[in-house]
Amino acid sequence: MWFFPKCDIGVSDYDYRYLLKIGIQDHTSELDSTVAFEDMGSTILGNNAKEFYLLSSDPDLIKEIVSKALWTDHIFTLSVKTETFKGIPRLKCIIIKEETLHFMTECNNIL
Repeated sequence: MWFFPKCDIGVSDYDYRYLLKIGIQDHTSELDSTVAFEDMGSTILGNNAKEFYLLSSDPDLIKEIVSKALWTDHIFTLSVKTETFKGIPRLKCIIIKEETLHFMTECNNIL
């Protein structure tokens, strides 16, 4: 049972959600970004967050799932803004939309 003292609510089960920090890279540069939505995290990793949590007891399986997601091609729509933290400006990037890159479709769009 999970208890939340701030709300004074107890629940037996809850929805697991992804909050991923990922690195995005293209031929010009790279940046760190946050995936804040369950559907994009599921698409990128191939498992929903609850399945991923239930598999967390097997580190080799987790390593395999994450390694499959490395160096895959996607088209991202980002929300980018500059925030100041302790007087230092920082670039904050959040992935709003993700699409798996299909090379044949993209080539047809270019032609």
